[in-house]
Formats: sequence, C-alpha cells, structure tokens
Amino acid sequence: MEGRVSEAIGRSCVKDFRVTQEMLSDYRVLSGDSNPLHFDSQVAQKSIFGRTIVPGLLVYAVASETVANVVSPFWVPVMGRCLFRKEVYLGELLRARAQIKGEPLNGPNRNTLDVDLEVFNLVASGDGAVAEGDLVMDIRAKCHYIGPK
Repeated sequence: MEGRVSEAIGRSCVKDFRVTQEMLSDYRVLSGDSNPLHFDSQVAQKSIFGRTIVPGLLVYAVASETVANVVSPFWVPVMGRCLFRKEVYLGELLRARAQIKGEPLNGPNRNTLDVDLEVFNLVASGDGAVAEGDLVMDIRAKCHYIGPK
C-alpha cells in the first residue's frame, strides 16, 4: 500500500458546476433544512445577504464529487472539515478542486490519505475560496452492500 499511496500524492481533479433550483429543492427534502435564509426569499431579502443563499453543505456535497474522482472507489472519508468563507447564490458558476496532499495521521505505513478541497466562485468579484476543507480518506479492503435484498 505504501507505494500506491505515495504515487497518488499530488493527483488532483477540477469540476465546474452550478447549484440549480432542482438541486436546492432536492437538498431541502433530503436534509430537512428549513433555514429561511436558504428557502424564504422575503426573510432572506431582509438579511445581510439581500436574497436567499445556497446551503454550504449542498455546495460541499456537490464539490466533493471531485474527491471521488481523485481517489479510487475503495477510499472512504473517515474525517472531514470545511470552512465556508463566502456566501453562494443560486446559479453562480463554481469551481471545485480536490488534491491529494499526503498521508496525514499515521505516516506512510497506514492506509490514509489527506485530500484538500477548495471551491471558488467564478462569477463573483474578489479573491479566495468560498469554501475550503480537507478530508481524511481510509482504504477499505472489503466493500459491503447495505440495502434491501
């Protein structure tokens, strides 16, 4: 495993995407989120944002597809964190970038990878990421199907 992990370091993936109204509606149903800043235009209009904002976790979920494209399907997240630095509005063009940084926790003899994830707004002015975080991925020797038979 040590050789395969070290060969993966530096690998990256980029994905451009927009959060659509359909994605936002699906997110609301699946998450149970009822924050009026995300779904009530009248409440959000009176906020510091001036209109509804996209939930950060929805941005993170869509952006995390880049992580799946960088690592094999046998790697699963065991720990992650994300900092949402700026608001995102519906329909804005975003760019997610994931990059394998190294072996974070246990050194080269363990089966973990450190993956950085950044999301940039390609429409709004200003520099810096709208969200950034990192995930620790762990290799699983066996994958199990959990679901109806």
